[in-house]
Amino acid sequence: MHRRTLLTALGATTATLGTGCLSSVEERLDPSVRLGWFGAHNFDTEPHQFDLQLTRDGTRVHHSSHEIRPRDGNYVHSGVADCDWGSASGDYVVRARVDSNEWKEASITEFLTSREPDCAVANAEYRDDGLQFFLRDGCDRDWNGTCSFTTR
Repeated sequence: MHRRTLLTALGATTATLGTGCLSSVEERLDPSVRLGWFGAHNFDTEPHQFDLQLTRDGTRVHHSSHEIRPRDGNYVHSGVADCDWGSASGDYVVRARVDSNEWKEASITEFLTSREPDCAVANAEYRDDGLQFFLRDGCDRDWNGTCSFTTR
C-alpha cells in the first residue's frame, strides 16, 4: 500500500514541476512586445500621403493617414501615429502605403526573434527606392511623439 502512496505522490510532484517548466518555456517563447512609436518619414522631393496601419494579435488597432511634405534640404518631414493602440503587449504587425499604392508590412515579432526587448519602434521611410520599414528594439530613444507609456 505504501508503494501506491509513493507513486501517487511522485506523479503529482512531477506534474506540478512539469507545469512550472512549461510555463517558464512559454514565457521565453512569448513574442509579446509593446510598440512605443510608429511613424513615417518622406525623404522624397515631392509630398506624399502615407497610410499607416497596425495590428496586434491579428486585430487592427490603428489606422491613420498623414500628408507629409517633401524633404527640405537636409530636413526630412514626418508623420507620427497617435498611440491609440495603448500599452498592451502583443504580436504587432505594421503596414504602410504611399499615395494609395500597394501595402507593405513588417512583423515586429519576426524582427525581434533574436532580441528580448519589451518595447520596439517602427518607422516607414519613403526614399528613391520606395517604401521601407526600419524597426528598432527598445524605446529608450526620445522620438518625436513617443507614446507616453514607454519607459525612457
